[in-house]
Amino acid sequence: MQLVLLGAPGSGKGTQAKRMVAEYGLIHISTGDMLRQEIAAGSDLGAVIESYLKAGYLVPDHHATSLADQRLGKTDIANGFILDGFPRTVRQAESLDEILRIREISLGTVALIDVPDEIVVKRISGRRIDPQTGRIYNLGDIAADQAPADVLSRLEIRDDDGEEVIRHRLATFHDQTDPVVAYYESRGDLLRIDGTQAPETVFETLIAGSSLPRDHGDSVPLNAPTGEDKIELYRTGVTKFTRQEYPAALEDLFRAVEIDPEFGDAHQAIAHVHEKLENFDEALQAAKKAVACNPEDALAHTSLSMCFQRKGMIPEAEAAMAQAAQLQQD
Repeated sequence: MQLVLLGAPGSGKGTQAKRMVAEYGLIHISTGDMLRQEIAAGSDLGAVIESYLKAGYLVPDHHATSLADQRLGKTDIANGFILDGFPRTVRQAESLDEILRIREISLGTVALIDVPDEIVVKRISGRRIDPQTGRIYNLGDIAADQAPADVLSRLEIRDDDGEEVIRHRLATFHDQTDPVVAYYESRGDLLRIDGTQAPETVFETLIAGSSLPRDHGDSVPLNAPTGEDKIELYRTGVTKFTRQEYPAALEDLFRAVEIDPEFGDAHQAIAHVHEKLENFDEALQAAKKAVACNPEDALAHTSLSMCFQRKGMIPEAEAAMAQAAQLQQD
């Protein structure tokens, strides 16, 4: 699978990329990481890149394309990769087409994680970094991992996380990247995802749209139609969910858990559907089942925490979120 992730800064595409790497073994090619590595190396190019980033501008096409081309030339991408932050302009998209053609690589899904600007500003302006550990916290998001009291006093805001810089970055992003969205959409290659949803919902939508098997870790023999039916019902249920066909989605997902009562991802998807229908009691029960089936899944605990919050069960919500944070650290 060769995946391109598009989205404004703060859209959550980095979070989704990390989970894709963890679950599918794809190589995460982040132009942001490559740019920061160049800056850390203290090279002349790094100094130029740093000046652009601090001013809130995107890095020029030829620099970004050169870094991406070099990375795509490495052998570790043979089993698939995620391009995160590239292409950001139509010129970069056209250059990527040429790079892939020369390297005989087929492009898979191009996914846009779509988040309104005001939400992006709120997300990023609340970010703080611990200078001792490099860990990032978000002060404005009650669902995020909160900083302990002894860490809070030393947190710092990054130069490029100030509101004025964020708004300039967003304006620049839209000016240059909205045409990229149109470029891929006109070819029928674009998967548009509502990035305001819970991270686990965004992930499920991304998986369904990329035609990747959600429970790929299970071994399903070719002569086991029941297992295949379970997976297919799950896929169609998630697809119907993304189309807002909620009753039909529930029907498929219920059939999937009838086949396999321990199918945690299906229970989690059922919880999301019930949330959309404002059936919060049913959503909570499904989220509890998801955690029981997948007790080591941090996102299952996060989903459960959100269900507790909607029921006003704050201590339970905080406990579930703490468990999710612990699992993410392990």
